[in-house]
Amino acid sequence: MLADLHVFESGDMTLLDVPGPEAEAIAERLEQFHFAEQVEIAPPGALGSLWLHGPGAAELLTPLVHIT
Repeated sequence: MLADLHVFESGDMTLLDVPGPEAEAIAERLEQFHFAEQVEIAPPGALGSLWLHGPGAAELLTPLVHIT
């Protein structure tokens, strides 16, 4: 399996950001390696993503969400 992805670790959850058209196939492939762990592998469903890059990204985002 070859896939481009970004990995986000948030303590109790790890999110893999993958190209939308490939999400289902990647989830199915990862499920083949899932055994004996308390893990749920699922395509994102209603989750979406927005990427902001550059020196002004935080300033643009701050009024829209609560960032601590």
